[in-house]
Amino acid sequence: MELSSERPHYALIGKKYEEMQDWSQDKYLVFWFKGEGSGESFSLAVYFDDSYDDYAIFDFADTSSEWRRLVFSTASPSRSKGNVDWSKIWRVSLGSDHKDITGTFYLDHLSRCEDIGGETGIGWFVLQPSLALKAGEHRLNIETEGNVEVKQYVLYSLKQDEAATSIDDLFTTSSSQPTVSYEKISATRYVANVTTSKPSWLVFSESYHPLWKAHVDGETITPVVINSCVNGYYLEKTGSYDVTIEFAGQKYLEQGGLISIIALSMAIIFVILERKGYPPFRKRRRGTKQ
Repeated sequence: MELSSERPHYALIGKKYEEMQDWSQDKYLVFWFKGEGSGESFSLAVYFDDSYDDYAIFDFADTSSEWRRLVFSTASPSRSKGNVDWSKIWRVSLGSDHKDITGTFYLDHLSRCEDIGGETGIGWFVLQPSLALKAGEHRLNIETEGNVEVKQYVLYSLKQDEAATSIDDLFTTSSSQPTVSYEKISATRYVANVTTSKPSWLVFSESYHPLWKAHVDGETITPVVINSCVNGYYLEKTGSYDVTIEFAGQKYLEQGGLISIIALSMAIIFVILERKGYPPFRKRRRGTKQ
């Protein structure tokens, strides 16, 4: 079969939908790509309204042998022709602009990405559908086309019976969440007021030391290491109450200092009494009969 040199896209792998797909509400296309780092040019082609003459093409290069997440704006294709109608998608394919390309590549999770950042241009991009990762260590590369600055990544694992969670739900704090306020009494003593409806962890952001003790209703709680460096206390009590956090080492230091002062004072008193000759410090003279 002879391929025409005028074709803008030679499909290597593709998907034809049985029914027209409506992606008009989705502003971004997202997929995972793994190549050989060959520098070869690839393209993602989207066809509209049952026609090969109506399409949008997004170009990218094979720049890494690692998995990369590619994000493309539906409003800014690299090339397009005819009627670009995102409510009438019938075919999607991955290919190249020339027919002689060779090598190995992988494609996974072609999906749409929802922009919830509003008109400011700052917001979250949500991978849809969710990415399935096996337990273990993974290296993920995320790459975008255009001037996009990525500030933060969030990787959230769904619980066993949990459905897909939106960014809004993920960062929404319910009124039943514990609240904490605190007062610094001194460098070694803090009082925190805790309100919670269930047992919770209280995290104290001083460098971990086992002598940072928490006190609740006469009970002393020894800290555990949280995040490898700070102090954590498991509070079983519910309701609103005060938690006093003190560095016990300071108390031992103060007690030791007091003992040292008392010992020094007694030594000075003994020296004075001895010099004054008060009994039982009076010295006996030789040859003197008592």
